[in-house]
Amino acid sequence: MGVEKIQLIGILVISAGVLLGGCIEDAGEDIEKGLEEGVEKAGEALEKVGGEMKELTPQEQAKSGCIELCKSDLARGRDLRNGPCLSNNITEDWVCDVAHSPRHEADANPDNQCLWFREGKANHFVEVDPECNFIRAK
Repeated sequence: MGVEKIQLIGILVISAGVLLGGCIEDAGEDIEKGLEEGVEKAGEALEKVGGEMKELTPQEQAKSGCIELCKSDLARGRDLRNGPCLSNNITEDWVCDVAHSPRHEADANPDNQCLWFREGKANHFVEVDPECNFIRAK
């Protein structure tokens, strides 16, 4: 296995840990299952370009991770209609938030916004709607 592949695997494992860092609410088996799913999804977050693997930009990683986290939460039955924060740290310096397009009153409620973004601990956000469709990243 080449050095680049080992580095890529390391990045995937770290990305999966960061992805899951602020989002797992259940303990025990759910954490282990979530970590396995996160590693798998992180691997899917790479694009094949000209026969070579290319690492996604932080924004692309955050977008992909946010959409996958949203889908995972929906599959577990989480109600996303009020626009909750899904992760304060979807990737370094990025949060993942559920919002509406057009905006709803719930989107202006600080309880539904990511604390790290409001406090300046993260400078970027990804927004998805309650059905996990991408809205915007900034």
